Amino acid sequence: MLLNYEIIILLSIAAIVVNILLEPHMALNWYGNLIDRLPTWLSFPLGRCEKCLSGQLAFWWFIIFEKYNIVEHILTVTTTIFLTYIITKTIWNLRK
Repeated sequence: MLLNYEIIILLSIAAIVVNILLEPHMALNWYGNLIDRLPTWLSFPLGRCEKCLSGQLAFWWFIIFEKYNIVEHILTVTTTIFLTYIITKTIWNLRK
C-alpha cells in the first residue's frame, strides 16, 4: 500500500487555485456565479469549498486512474482533504 503523494499535492493545489479563481474579478468568476445558484450541499463540492473540491477530485481521480483498493482510496481522499486544510490555514496565517 503506497499513496501517490505527488497526485495528492497536485489535487490539493488545484482545488485551492480553482477556489481562488472563483473570486470576483478572477477568471472563473462566471462559474462561481453559476454554482452560487445551487444549494450549498452541491455548490461546495463543485468549487466553493476548497476542502470539499479536493475531496471530490481525489475521490474521482482514484476511481478513474488507480487499481481499486478501498483502504488506499479512503487514505488518498482524507490525506488530500487534510493537506488542503493545512495549506489553506497556512495561507490565511501568512495573510495576517
